[in-house]
Amino acid sequence: MLDQVVKIYDTVFVISAEQPAIKAKNLIYKETFVKLDHIQNIASIFIDHNELCNLDKVEALWKNHNSKIFVEGDTRIDNVIASPLYDSGWACTSLQGIFHVWEHYR
Repeated sequence: MLDQVVKIYDTVFVISAEQPAIKAKNLIYKETFVKLDHIQNIASIFIDHNELCNLDKVEALWKNHNSKIFVEGDTRIDNVIASPLYDSGWACTSLQGIFHVWEHYR
């Protein structure tokens, strides 16, 4: 899926313990969620279901109401983790099999 994402967006950040298998000029790799608050104008955020505990560390990114958030997996997000999204006006708008899409509605 990442090989398709880098074709769609100008810049793609991957935050993972392991470096991505693909290489691309517009792909930026980071090991942790540290120091991402200064990034603005994010069109989409793709997050692994197992990394949802770090969602609060990228709050500035999902405060951009024009973004979409794609969460990997079809498992429902725990209310404790999803609560800040709901409180900020986000809702899960569709299930796409391997991920679900969150969009700002207020």
